[in-house]
Amino acid sequence: SSGINAEWPLRSGERLLDSRDVFLKVISHVQTKDLPLLVFANKRDSDQAEELKKIKSIFKECADVIGQRDCVVLGCSALKDEGLEDGIEWVTLRMKSNSARSARDNP
Repeated sequence: SSGINAEWPLRSGERLLDSRDVFLKVISHVQTKDLPLLVFANKRDSDQAEELKKIKSIFKECADVIGQRDCVVLGCSALKDEGLEDGIEWVTLRMKSNSARSARDNP
């Protein structure tokens, strides 16, 4: 695999912290330790959406587990098809980079 792209329901308060805990379990797994991470902060079209700044701060608290891998939190609205292309482009570039690095490191 070349990357992790998963969706967790990031809602306010306790649910946001629960989502972070699940995220930590997934990225702590040995098989995901070097994979780049894309976090879509969906529902940017909703008045009830959590502030992107707050979501980024929650994931910044995970920095010790994220380590040196590439990681980005991008706002999006799946309903309005906004921001998704940026995320797909980011993952595609990272996958190409990882494939090239793997080929170079394991001839």
